[in-house]
Amino acid sequence: NSTFITRCGIKVGSTLSEIKKISKKEPILMPGWGYFILLSNGWFAGLGIDNKIQTHGKLSSDTKVIFLFKSSYHLYWYE
Repeated sequence: NSTFITRCGIKVGSTLSEIKKISKKEPILMPGWGYFILLSNGWFAGLGIDNKIQTHGKLSSDTKVIFLFKSSYHLYWYE
């Protein structure tokens, strides 16, 4: 749903620089899956370029959120 916005104001199309303003977490690369980052409200943002998940390389400040999800499994990556 392209109109969904998390409580912290992040939506599909938000940039990594916008996320960094509200989250102290760093993006994590899950091999074979892509980069994601934990938002301050329990949501995760999948990050990519040109609407494709980014699976390697460096992220830039203009890397965009291409999907949002919630998962208890992915919380373990931040412990």
